[in-house]
Amino acid sequence: MKKLCGIFILIAMIASGCATSGKLNVQETQNIKKIVYISDRNSEREQQYIGSVAKLMEKYNYQIVQNRGNGELFLDFVIEGGAIVTVRLTLLKGSDELISAESTNYGWGTVIARPIAIASRVEAALEIFEEKLKEIDGR
Repeated sequence: MKKLCGIFILIAMIASGCATSGKLNVQETQNIKKIVYISDRNSEREQQYIGSVAKLMEKYNYQIVQNRGNGELFLDFVIEGGAIVTVRLTLLKGSDELISAESTNYGWGTVIARPIAIASRVEAALEIFEEKLKEIDGR
């Protein structure tokens, strides 16, 4: 019972102090070619999750290319943070931001259970990003 109570407290602390947001530039997303290069400047932590990002893009019929010059679009995926963790996904066409999704954890959970906090922020950012992809597709 004591262990279960400790787990509940840990989950509550991780969930507290989180924020997510997303943006969609509707005008710029009309008639785009769904050919995207995903940034290769990823940290070890980002490498852990880049497969999930690519699968999400492929789910919405985006073709992932290995050479930046072959992609009309560029996807930047960043996990930043010390005591505060921020996960950011940005889909760009040139310098125009088409979609952005961001999730930040301000809670103590980031310090206490960092891997869990990061995983939950990646999941939250992917959910927001997927909402924006659905808007583009009109689903």
